[in-house]
Amino acid sequence: MTLMETKVVLEDGISVGGKELREIYEVVNHKKAYQYVKKCIAEGKILDEPIVKDIHAILTENIIVGGIYRNQEVRISGAGHVLPVGNGRYLSQKKIDWIITMPWKPMRYEESSENLQI
Repeated sequence: MTLMETKVVLEDGISVGGKELREIYEVVNHKKAYQYVKKCIAEGKILDEPIVKDIHAILTENIIVGGIYRNQEVRISGAGHVLPVGNGRYLSQKKIDWIITMPWKPMRYEESSENLQI
């Protein structure tokens, strides 16, 4: 979806012809997730596992079931490795523990991707 099409969806609330519903939901869901994060920050909430799961649920609304840990194997197309059931919870908890130690703060574009040490 182009920037202009995204603007039309977000600002005018009009769907763009020829686009899949998934694309429309992805745009709308990102706006909702952004608003949710801003609300959490304004309320002084501490980033924790329920908030991370809420964000995931918002991002995947009307696309897949989100906000829960998977309960089945996941196969990656073209890869020989199959991700086991339940492994996501352990990996996610490690990431959540790391994220929780980070302060909520706005980030300018210049400070993003290339400068992040993840």
